Amino acid sequence: MEGTLSAPLTNVCFVATRVRVSEMFLFLKR
Repeated sequence: MEGTLSAPLTNVCFVATRVRVSEMFLFLKR
């Protein structure tokens, strides 16, 4: 159960971090 839950969680965290970084980058670029 831990294996199936840990993979998607890290994926979500990774995607969320990337989105946040992209938003910050675009905001600073303006």
